[in-house]
Amino acid sequence: MNMVELDDYHRAIKEAQQTFPDVRVLAGLECEDFEDCRSFYEDEILGQRNFDYLIGAGHFTPLRDQWEDSYFGMTSAAKLRAYSDHLCDLTESSLYLFIAHPDVFGLSSGHWNEDLKACSQDILAAAEANQKPLEINGGGIRKLAQRSGEEAHPGFPLREFWEVASDYRVTVVCNSDAHQPDHAMASIKECVQYAEELGLTIASDEELGIKLL
Repeated sequence: MNMVELDDYHRAIKEAQQTFPDVRVLAGLECEDFEDCRSFYEDEILGQRNFDYLIGAGHFTPLRDQWEDSYFGMTSAAKLRAYSDHLCDLTESSLYLFIAHPDVFGLSSGHWNEDLKACSQDILAAAEANQKPLEINGGGIRKLAQRSGEEAHPGFPLREFWEVASDYRVTVVCNSDAHQPDHAMASIKECVQYAEELGLTIASDEELGIKLL
């Protein structure tokens, strides 16, 4: 979403809240964690606009004074270290309710290796230390379901990442990652089943600060 769309997005949320008073409609944003934007997120989005929550995301990775796409080319130990360092910073910030698709680095590699494992361990240790929930992404599940044969991997959720996660005291959020209205609740059931298969703990409403009506 471009900045010019923010007002329309906020207006649409307010209209939905008024139109469906029996449904709790929360205002949220998934945000790229640029350090120079954090004050804007805090003062404008959470402050003046009174949004309910922000989701931290690492679609891009800071590396050598530039931003690298986290979805491609994440195959070297240096890039994976930069990615894990970036996500560790996100877990330490009180701005974000949870961290979106922490396992997207797996899109770059066809096979699990020690560098991927080390990246996973760093992220999971930080999430555990900061009690920051991590997202199992329903959008990734939908994309995987559309592939077959050799194209079925790489993808996310990255199963090896979540298998390692089962060794840490972390919680997860099952999220549809809807980019269109008919995906609003899509893949939630599959995300929950995925978490249960691996013995992962789903974050409670209390942990997420959600008060039931």
